[in-house]
Amino acid sequence: MKTAVIHEFYDSSKKTNDIALVILKQAANIRSNFVRPICLPLATATLNSGNSKELRLTGSNFETRQTVSRAVAFLEKRKCKKNTSAQLDDRKLCVDLIDGSSIESGAVLHSLNKDNTGVIQYGIATFGGSGATGVFLKVSYYIDWILNHSE
Repeated sequence: MKTAVIHEFYDSSKKTNDIALVILKQAANIRSNFVRPICLPLATATLNSGNSKELRLTGSNFETRQTVSRAVAFLEKRKCKKNTSAQLDDRKLCVDLIDGSSIESGAVLHSLNKDNTGVIQYGIATFGGSGATGVFLKVSYYIDWILNHSE
């Protein structure tokens, strides 16, 4: 690792701007079982119940410490507010975890792109826990920040 770039307005108490970049000294081996390339969404990308039927969540399970990947469903903000105490704004999005399984911070919310040639990352779990609702950092909101802080 060369350096880490933490968002300058990160607030751990509110879980806002909970994003960082890891700048590597050299290119990662993307052919390993642990590192995979992923596409970033356009800054204008939006998720809604009509275009999110193939959303998946990949991350570690608290109890088993194993990587899991499962289907999740987009949850409209008004429904999400009924199920969580998290502060919701344009930087966050919600999903119905369907099975209520535990997730850890950093879990990835993703979907295949339209022509099934790549995977797009839409969210990052901003807190661990379990329950019916997951709140995620909305990656599309941070595209300009990512581009401005990448080398």
